[in-house]
Amino acid sequence: SEKYYVSLYGMVTNAIYVFGKIFSFIQPIITGIIFGFSYRLISKYKENQILILYFLFFIIFNYARAGDGATLPLVINQFLLLYITILFRRKQKYQ
Repeated sequence: SEKYYVSLYGMVTNAIYVFGKIFSFIQPIITGIIFGFSYRLISKYKENQILILYFLFFIIFNYARAGDGATLPLVINQFLLLYITILFRRKQKYQ
């Protein structure tokens, strides 16, 4: 029907919607910093190859499919919590 519709925002449209036309470049910078920081954390240790595969396939696929709104909470809440748990267990193992 003409009265009901759903707007499907892309990544660029979402950046413009959140930050405006002038500052829309800030969102990809923030996202890149968060992804880069997360990747540097897991690539520090050679034993984390399975975690690197998880990061590359699941998170990047999710970002391409659903954008920032679905991926950043996943990275911040789940991935970093998992990494902190792994580090805590590693320190307990070697003490």
